Amino acid sequence: GERQWSGGAQQMEASCGGWYRYTIPDTAGGQVRMAFTDGGSVWDNNGGQGKDYRVSGDSVAVAGGQMITDVTPNCAATNK
Repeated sequence: GERQWSGGAQQMEASCGGWYRYTIPDTAGGQVRMAFTDGGSVWDNNGGQGKDYRVSGDSVAVAGGQMITDVTPNCAATNK
């Protein structure tokens, strides 16, 4: 079932290849509801207020309104 999370807005960090990431604390297999914003007026909430993205699994990639679960972007490892 969906668990209520009161964490509010979270800053994502740049990953690679134009991707951003955020690690959500353990959900115990529950579903996570999310939407994205540029910090201003641009939102991606899966096509409308209240719809939002509802995902579960170990990882999810969201791009262009599409969700792909249990994958991570294929980025080359680099030494910093």
